Amino acid sequence: MGGIHGKVFIIGLDGATWDVLLPWMEEGVLPHLRALWERGAWGKLASTLPPLTAPAWTTFMTGKNPGKHGVFHFVKGKRQPGTPSPSPPAIVNARSIQSPTLWDILSHHGLQVGVINVPMTYPPRPLNGFMITGLLTPPNAEVFTYPPELARDLVDYKVDLDRFIHHKPFAQARQGTQLIEPSLELVAEYRDLLERRRRNTLTLMQTRPWDVLMVVIAGTDRLGHYLWPYHRAADLDGSPQSQALHQAVRDYYVQVDQTIGEWVAAAGEEVTVLLMSDHGMGPVYSKHVHLNQWLREEGLLVLEQRRANLTRPDFWLARLGIPRDKLGRLVRSIPGLARSRVVQKARHAGTATIDMRRTAAYYVPIYVGTGGIYINVKGEDGQGVVSPGEEYEALREHLLHRLSTLTDPETGRPVVVGAWRGEICYHGPYATDIPDIVVLLDAPYSGSDRLSHYSALVTPRVGRANPGDHRQHGIFMA
Repeated sequence: MGGIHGKVFIIGLDGATWDVLLPWMEEGVLPHLRALWERGAWGKLASTLPPLTAPAWTTFMTGKNPGKHGVFHFVKGKRQPGTPSPSPPAIVNARSIQSPTLWDILSHHGLQVGVINVPMTYPPRPLNGFMITGLLTPPNAEVFTYPPELARDLVDYKVDLDRFIHHKPFAQARQGTQLIEPSLELVAEYRDLLERRRRNTLTLMQTRPWDVLMVVIAGTDRLGHYLWPYHRAADLDGSPQSQALHQAVRDYYVQVDQTIGEWVAAAGEEVTVLLMSDHGMGPVYSKHVHLNQWLREEGLLVLEQRRANLTRPDFWLARLGIPRDKLGRLVRSIPGLARSRVVQKARHAGTATIDMRRTAAYYVPIYVGTGGIYINVKGEDGQGVVSPGEEYEALREHLLHRLSTLTDPETGRPVVVGAWRGEICYHGPYATDIPDIVVLLDAPYSGSDRLSHYSALVTPRVGRANPGDHRQHGIFMA
């Protein structure tokens, strides 16, 4: 490890985006970040597919793609459309990482390491230095530091806000979305959390030896999810509430900037500073792309005709060609009907299911705009539809081409920005259940696997959602 000279200080801003940082840096609102920016190199960081905290930070920690480290998502396993999700879902943790991490490698070479609030580090494992685990640390965890006695030296430390310690925003597609109302109180809570992290990090920097230190600030991600419309002045609606929330978000970022300035100063002049996010952030998607309906119209997906499907409204909508989206608009237009027991029961009924004996391909969402198409290949058990080899590759090539032609009928713009063979995105010993095609949709869109009938390939998202969500490109600066 003779190439390292001086200390290395790595700062993670979870979910940070240049769309927010650069304007405030140019205005002089964030002078410490601007100073690092002016004397270093910077650019857009390409996240993992999907752009999620668990696989992204794990990829950073290992230097490997998910196929080699084993973490593809916050939850384990894929779900076939029309089948129930496990409840509760199986959540990954540090034990899921099937590869040495940066901390393991540095410790092996005798360097002293400090790790603070980095996701995917619970449960803590031994290293040559100290660790405080981050996101996914269970509430009331008895041991969340290494060495264990380090916890006694922390002053008023919290891993996350008390009200979110049980909340799993990353699993919302499988658990149902928990909406968080934007408020000044929420921002104040994150400011308090940051202050606790600032103080404890400074103390550890000054009292514990280290050659490489990393700390992650998570509030930038949370405010992005819950208060995205209040980050940029151009997005405000002019109301006093929006002005107050915008000022509160701005003040939080000023606090982040001041905290980074203090940490960098405490690290010393000979330190190399790296600043990065795990993914970006932007407005939540506004439209659904119904990719399983598209595959059905292409003749590649067939619905089951069994009794279980006959009780599901989606099956009959698909069979009769009644658009679910238009029916929904009609129901919402009649006062009180949407809240009736009959409509509520129909809304929460399971979607139609696939006939795997006659289906050649189906779509499974991975996270918002990232998903995968699985080709139903014939196996040794006689199941499957598509023969391996030439027929499989021909279908995959056909789907890749067809995906590139899909457009939003309202705007004419392409909805798919990238489609790749699965082995290009994921390769290694743990890439055993990957999609045959990985699909990345453009920012306004989310892929839907619901098996029903819709009036078009693309329809508007209905219902409330937290206003911000992940983007493929984050930040990097050195």
